[in-house]
This record gives sequence, structure tokens and C-alpha cells, in this order.
Amino acid sequence: MKRLLGKHNPLYFILAIVFFALSFYFFYKGELQLFRAMRGVICFSALGILFFFRSKSISLSILLFLVFYGTSSFTTVWYENALVATLSMALNFIAFVFLILALWPKVSFRSMSRSLLLIFLVMILFNGYLLIEFVQMIRDFTLSKSHYLFMLLGAMAVVVTGFLSLLYNHRHGSRSSLLLVLFVFAIIFAEVFRGIAYYEFAYGNVAVHIARMLLIMGVLLVVAFERAEKKNEEQFNPRIF
Repeated sequence: MKRLLGKHNPLYFILAIVFFALSFYFFYKGELQLFRAMRGVICFSALGILFFFRSKSISLSILLFLVFYGTSSFTTVWYENALVATLSMALNFIAFVFLILALWPKVSFRSMSRSLLLIFLVMILFNGYLLIEFVQMIRDFTLSKSHYLFMLLGAMAVVVTGFLSLLYNHRHGSRSSLLLVLFVFAIIFAEVFRGIAYYEFAYGNVAVHIARMLLIMGVLLVVAFERAEKKNEEQFNPRIF
């Protein structure tokens, strides 16, 4: 793990502990608005780390993902309001669209054997089916038709992002591509456990803390990915600053 995260790994571990400790404190104090707001704080803190420690330009797609995902996270503070909940899910969907647009030019189906491509497709379709089924389960809990629509679009975007991240890792097979896969799937499972926790389907408060731990892991992994050395063909473009 030390080699995977790079030279700043002590900082990542310290931040992970601080973020989780604050989240844990706010949750058990009953400060649910502050607990939800911590999602946005975590995302925008990642941007702060990238700007503070940058030794090269930053990918616009990663920046926009963190901005939209972080803003979506802040809006969950008022998630019981139908309009705000819809906005939150729309921003969440857009955040994943930026990842899809960044990944699409960096993957290739030509280098894959038919059997491997079939395995990838079956795995993604199966996970996609489970995710769509989960969204169907919470249909009766949604606050409006548009809220449900963006939840469904978000689930589809998550499935596509997961598939493209696997193709990206297969094509490049580097430390940075592995970091990307870990980041994407940490965020995916964080979303799943967040839904389980919010709608109280299973696991009680354990689901709350699993969701938060996975979110923290995912956000810190995307920072590590962005700072990792990459070949030109691995770089997300355009790059700014």
C-alpha cells in the first residue's frame, strides 16, 4: 500500500483518520447536517491537496469530478427537500459523466481477446443489474419523478464508469491505472452503502460508517492517482494550471 500511494502516503493516512473521526463524532452527536456536509468537505479538501502539492498540471476532468461530486455532497444537507434532492442526484450524475468522458479516449477494445471482453461484459452487466435493482427498490422512497430519473441515470453512469476503469487498467497495467480502478470502485461501493444506510435497508449504523470509509478511501485514491507518474497515453486531457 505504501508503494501504491506514493511518497505522501503518511498524509493520506492522517487525513483519512481525521475525516473519519470527525464524521464519527458528528454522527453520534446527532449533528446529521454536519455529518452530511463532511462529504463535501472531504471532496474539496482533495482539491486543496492537489493545488497545494501540485508539481505539474491538474486534469480538468478530475477537477470537475471533485467539484460536482463535492457540490452534490453538500446539497445532501437538505436532501429531504424534493428540489434539492433532485439537484443533488443531477450533480452526482454529471460528476460521473466527466469521468466517462475522460476514460473513453484512453481505453481500447482491440487489445482484448473476445473471452476476456466477454468476462468483463458479463461482470459489468451483472453488477449493473444489481445496481439497477437496488435503484428500483428505492423507487417508492424517491421524492419526485425527476429525482428518480437522475438516480437511475446516475446508476447507469456508475456502471459505465466501472467498466471503463477496468478497460483502462487492462490497457495500461500501471500503478496509476490500478489507483484509478481502486478509486472508482471505492466510490461505487460508497454510493451503494450510502443508499443502504439512508433508506435503512440493512446493517444499521455499520452501513453509515462503511459508506463514509469508502468515500474517504476513494477521494484520497483519486488524489494519489492524479499525482502518480503516468505515460502520455495514460494522461487525462486537457490539463490546466
